[in-house]
Amino acid sequence: MLPPCGVFTGRHSLEWGAEKPVPIAGTQLGAWNARRELYQQVGNFVGSVASPILANIYLHELDEFMEQKKREFDQGKVRRQTREWLNTTFYLRYYRNRIDALKGDPNPGARIKLERYNAKIRELSQKQKRLPASDPLDPNYRRLFYIRYADGTPVQAWNTWGASPLTANVHAEV
Repeated sequence: MLPPCGVFTGRHSLEWGAEKPVPIAGTQLGAWNARRELYQQVGNFVGSVASPILANIYLHELDEFMEQKKREFDQGKVRRQTREWLNTTFYLRYYRNRIDALKGDPNPGARIKLERYNAKIRELSQKQKRLPASDPLDPNYRRLFYIRYADGTPVQAWNTWGASPLTANVHAEV
């Protein structure tokens, strides 16, 4: 494979235009050797392989503190189910049991009841899909979510469908 035209001969197809020169980051630091010496003495961990490892070491205590806060803050095992959803589920179960009881009956009246029960089940299933199964405003259920991405630490406390005013208290403790 041949190199592109002008690599060794100095002839290349790029021409100088009237554009402004593009500033290159780091050129204001001085000569290349001076920048290399500075890098060897100080080091640059941002964006390197060592960056996430150092962040994990540095933020380990914060992670442990937030785990303790989460254990203290979390309340309740599951959200309370809504009464309307429970009633709809009860009637679905009731009509399905009635269908199971009528399946072997050769009576023509049973066939009409089966069709009516199937229609009622379809209606109740559609209604149940539109209803929330649990109460989003349950005061006995709350959760603290702590997410650490690199060096940012967003903390959010949830007891409704949105952030809780208790989040400010947790932020103050952090």
